[in-house]
Amino acid sequence: ERQLGVTVNYERSGEPVAVDSTIGIHVYRVLQEALSNVAKHSGAHQAWVRLSYDNGELDLDIEDHGRGLRPGSAPRGLGVVAMRERAALLGGSLEFLPRAGGGTIVKLRVPIHATAVLA
Repeated sequence: ERQLGVTVNYERSGEPVAVDSTIGIHVYRVLQEALSNVAKHSGAHQAWVRLSYDNGELDLDIEDHGRGLRPGSAPRGLGVVAMRERAALLGGSLEFLPRAGGGTIVKLRVPIHATAVLA
């Protein structure tokens, strides 16, 4: 919040699982870039981050209620390219979706093999 001027609301669901550090770093960097994009491009001062683990998949959603994507345009730029590459390296997917009512939802889906359940 101090760095970007965006209030982040965080929600987690599903059983927490330990993940490989490489996966953790890639997921964190996607989150970091998505929040940076909220601050730079959306005009929103608030974002929602939702992390869930279910059926061997880690799902990360970053949502804002800002300007949203221009119809017919795909997000681009080095940061978006890097986000897509990170998702691909993990065998996952990355989507940029318009939010009903304005804004954007970035969805990262990554297959995870649980190594241990955290208490």
